[in-house]
Amino acid sequence: MHTYNELLTDLKNMGITLGDKLLMHSSYKSLGEVEGGAQTVIRALKDAVGEQGTLILPTFTYDYVNKKNPVFDVKHTASCVGYLTEVFRKSDGVIRSVHPTHSAAVWGKDKEFYVQNHRQDNVCVAENSPLFKLKDNGGKILMIGCGITHNTLIHGVECFFKPPYAFRMDYADPEYKREYVCIDHDNRVTQAEFFHVFMEQFGYDQDYGKLWGLMEIKQGNILEAESFLMDAKTVWDTVLEKMKQEPYYFMKKRKEEKNG
Repeated sequence: MHTYNELLTDLKNMGITLGDKLLMHSSYKSLGEVEGGAQTVIRALKDAVGEQGTLILPTFTYDYVNKKNPVFDVKHTASCVGYLTEVFRKSDGVIRSVHPTHSAAVWGKDKEFYVQNHRQDNVCVAENSPLFKLKDNGGKILMIGCGITHNTLIHGVECFFKPPYAFRMDYADPEYKREYVCIDHDNRVTQAEFFHVFMEQFGYDQDYGKLWGLMEIKQGNILEAESFLMDAKTVWDTVLEKMKQEPYYFMKKRKEEKNG
């Protein structure tokens, strides 16, 4: 059974310091058994960055907010990207951005700045996303137990750069362009058009693991979870420059499925 003190020590050894602006992607189970459960993990994360820091967790809802159910309620729509994210969004002092499919929950200093105007973005990661703002404000990205491939900021680069495999579908097709309803913290209802899918690989799969070797990534363990820490702006700049040089660098040709 792991303790709060072990967890806080591992976070500090990983390079998390007071005042950090931190985005975390995680697999809760990868940590092992923790005394006090997810609440202990959230408390350690908050204490690691402190009240002068900022902690951001994705609370994406694309599995629940869809063609059959195009309604996002910021207070009640559950996160579909992990147990920790759902516990975090309900914890003290956390506010959540309003976006139908790619909201984020934020705690700490300047949390209002990070969630402000997110509903104005009509793709998953654009200029009003907390993830996008993080990279311009000295932020770090911590991956706990989920490798380095599930890094949503890279989707932001794709939305910005529009590589040849992105945005190729016919958005006149209602399958890809939908009216979503958003209900905010004050129960105000707004309706706006969002891109349901912003890209198709067209025979390719994403291979963001190739980021390894292109930039400095700190590797270590947080409890039982293999973890990685990287600078958000460096991720953005590195991926953008590589895409400009080789647009398909972070894609791999999909193997054709054999019949029979």
